[in-house]
Amino acid sequence: MALPTFLLALSGIAKGAHSLSFDRSSCKCVPQDSCWPLTQEWQSLNQTVEGRLIVTVPLASVCHQPHLAQSQCEKLKDGWPFTQTHIPDPASFVSPLAQNGSCDPYSPQTSKCDIGNYPVYVVNASTPEHVAAALRFAKKKNIRVVVKSTGHDLLGKSSGHGSLGIWMHSFNHLSFTPKYTGVNSNYIGPAARIGPGVLSYELYEKAAKNGLRVLGGTCPTVAVAGGYTAGGGHSLLSGKYGLSADNVLEWEVVTSNGSHITATPTHNADLYWALSGGGGGVFAVTLSMTVKAFPDGPIATAGLTFEVSTSPNEDVFWSAVQAFHKQIPVFVDYGASAPYVIQGGIFSLQPLTLPDKSDEEVEDLIAPLLAELNALKVPYKLNVTTFPSFYDMFAAYYGPLPYGVVSHSEVQASRLIPRPTLLQKSDELIKVHRKIASLKEGPFWIVGNSFRVPRTPSAPNAVLPAWRDTDIHQMVVGPWNWTATWTENLAKEQALLDTVLPGLSQFSRSTYLNEGTPNQADWKEAFYGSNYGRLRKIKRVYDPDDVFYAKTGVGSDEWSADSDQRLCRI
Repeated sequence: MALPTFLLALSGIAKGAHSLSFDRSSCKCVPQDSCWPLTQEWQSLNQTVEGRLIVTVPLASVCHQPHLAQSQCEKLKDGWPFTQTHIPDPASFVSPLAQNGSCDPYSPQTSKCDIGNYPVYVVNASTPEHVAAALRFAKKKNIRVVVKSTGHDLLGKSSGHGSLGIWMHSFNHLSFTPKYTGVNSNYIGPAARIGPGVLSYELYEKAAKNGLRVLGGTCPTVAVAGGYTAGGGHSLLSGKYGLSADNVLEWEVVTSNGSHITATPTHNADLYWALSGGGGGVFAVTLSMTVKAFPDGPIATAGLTFEVSTSPNEDVFWSAVQAFHKQIPVFVDYGASAPYVIQGGIFSLQPLTLPDKSDEEVEDLIAPLLAELNALKVPYKLNVTTFPSFYDMFAAYYGPLPYGVVSHSEVQASRLIPRPTLLQKSDELIKVHRKIASLKEGPFWIVGNSFRVPRTPSAPNAVLPAWRDTDIHQMVVGPWNWTATWTENLAKEQALLDTVLPGLSQFSRSTYLNEGTPNQADWKEAFYGSNYGRLRKIKRVYDPDDVFYAKTGVGSDEWSADSDQRLCRI
């Protein structure tokens, strides 16, 4: 099958790129290099993968000459900030920093639409053999590889200049069993086998129909078997069941040499350990994962909001916020999750979540906080509801499903806040919150995911050890303004690096690797902690030639981009 004619558009030097010089023999090949595969070699790969090789045309090319289609462009503008726009496209991804302004619907229509950090070609894989063929080709031809499930990754790990993409959306199988009988003999309860193309909302809906609940993302469009679980994976159910990575029974993967293997705590145990919390896109390509499922039942919740505009004054509003934070240890010790957002002078608990509890129990749990708010004379709105299932609760708070309403065009930074901060330094924490809320580069959303995970997982894994001592995953989000200039948006990222991270670092130096900033200097320590050395050794075993690379992923510090954005070994 002949490939369509492809006219290469060179992206030039990316915004903010360092002009580094390397010996070309240490670099991955890019399209302008003589080592880049010839057209007939791509045609041969296309035959090997049964005609499933796609030439990338940037999604936003319809917004630029010479392919301008005005009505399509206007529709694309409306959807561009949302993950669901990028999911059906083989190459597109949501991270605006990774998009790098190379081709989006908001830049001038006369500007050049460059391929930028999108893969040049993509294998639309549907079998393990397709994945293996793509990896072997990339290894032989010395080409960068990127793997995409949905493109939701906030750090842009599904992007890569001059790369071959592997698109995993066709691996959308999902099955449940009431009694697991797989190769992991340590567990015999309910389980779910999930492909990397399955989104969180699909998992929740089908689990509920089977009388079960399974951990997944707070965002409905997260691919549960993608980078979400590989990076740890927090959930509204984490207060009861831990992180998603804590519940993995087995991984089915293809390694960099094309081998199709299974990893469990007792079989390929080192790879299982690394895949379960050590980050996505760097050890292997996931074909499926099997995880514990749990009997469904009632979910008791308490939604709570209060505002600075109705508080006696701003100081009292922040005193109310502090009162909430002082109650977090009580909430999480009860097995609850307490996700919240502070934005635009509004505090919102979304919601206090207690699996398998009643209205009365959640009312008793939140009563001391309400007494504090009453004493401060802070008006609030409270909604206590017990839902019949986890899916019903999720749809009510994070719908309308399937996609919800939250944009993920953003920059973000985060730290994992331990309990001593809440017990001994809550004054200092609130001062940092107030400073973040007032930053001129804003608006910023202060997001907290509060829960307590088990100190010891059921099987050893590579989850960042700091998670075991954390009460709040504190995330600060700067929504990307597509009508502002690139410079104005980058000022938000710089504020995260210059002000937000230093402010939060007085409480913790640890960060959830899926929701940090790709530009923080301390990523090795912050994302991986004491696990990094072992993770690097395991990567050398399963990917000795560094076929896999992801920014801030294990081993990525040994590579850098030159002035033409080639990936070169340092």
